[in-house]
Amino acid sequence: MSKWEKYFSDLKLIAKDFASEEVLLCHSEHLGQLPSNTNHSHESVSSTSLNEELTKGLETTFLHLTENKHGWSYNGIPVIAFGVNVMEVTDSQQRLSFYHTAHLSACCSALNSSSRSVWITSDSSALKKWHNKASFEICHHCLRLSNFKNYRSSTSSQQNKIKSDFNFREYVKWNNASYFPDIEHGYWKSGGNVVSLEPGTYIESEEIPEVDACKHCQWPLTPHQIHQSKRIKKHLGINYAYCICCLEQKDHNLIINELQLLIAYAKRFEAWRSAYIKEQKLTQRIPHSIKFSWNQIAQHFPIKWQPLLSTFKQFEPADIYTTVDNGFALLAWPRLKRAIVYSNEDKEGFSSDWQVWTYKEVLDNI
Repeated sequence: MSKWEKYFSDLKLIAKDFASEEVLLCHSEHLGQLPSNTNHSHESVSSTSLNEELTKGLETTFLHLTENKHGWSYNGIPVIAFGVNVMEVTDSQQRLSFYHTAHLSACCSALNSSSRSVWITSDSSALKKWHNKASFEICHHCLRLSNFKNYRSSTSSQQNKIKSDFNFREYVKWNNASYFPDIEHGYWKSGGNVVSLEPGTYIESEEIPEVDACKHCQWPLTPHQIHQSKRIKKHLGINYAYCICCLEQKDHNLIINELQLLIAYAKRFEAWRSAYIKEQKLTQRIPHSIKFSWNQIAQHFPIKWQPLLSTFKQFEPADIYTTVDNGFALLAWPRLKRAIVYSNEDKEGFSSDWQVWTYKEVLDNI
């Protein structure tokens, strides 16, 4: 547990209201004829208008994009690539289909040419239909590669829903470690750079009423857990104190380091479990014999884990955030001697008769 405990003192809880924006992009029905207004070209966009242009659509080349494991960034801003005209494809229908496909990452060699022209946007709303023009559809292969929302093991109808409901901010949040590897707590809004939300000057009590629990889940909070810097208020709009778990469930713009987020959920689960045992008068029972349903378990994991937990509902409920031998498991089935852990290092505390996988290994094999 020492690896996890060292993070507990670093937990910072953030609060916010929702932010929204509307964007619009004109699409051409003719291949290769997206609006060529010079205000949308790479060469002419000033730094002051870049954010606005990226929400509408900006024409550039792959040379100007920085690639990571799950996508691209333009000047540090996550983007989707679309409107790629692959002239070497002789079949006009295939070329048109590819042109109207929006790519999240370089899923094929056609997207590896640095000189190839491409349209980019940081907001998935820019991919929708405009008047009678065709819209751009999120690439099936890109979703399979990233396994966004457990896409690979989803049914055909579920995959179609993931496509139709696709929100790029969710995708960036899902893969925030790739886009923002140095950010522990941050805020990212379409078209802009990520803003690091590190502790700042604490707001006086008259600005935010003093509270002792999360506004949503009622998890008791300490003054050190309530992250009330003026900088965060500026970007998120703090009206109430929320725990980091509830904020993560509500806000697509919030970027949180995955390990610190899991630790926050683990700590909140222990508080909830203790209260549950007391309320149900189960203090005389062995704590580890108390089992929870998958619906209860789901409340104690981040959004990113929900698709995986849904697939587990066909099996017996797991013990969560539990110590096994000298190891710490996020999910464990003691009877079957199976467990899921955060990293390969966490496997070392388990005896040889246990089968132990990391979260990533499980996703890669389903």
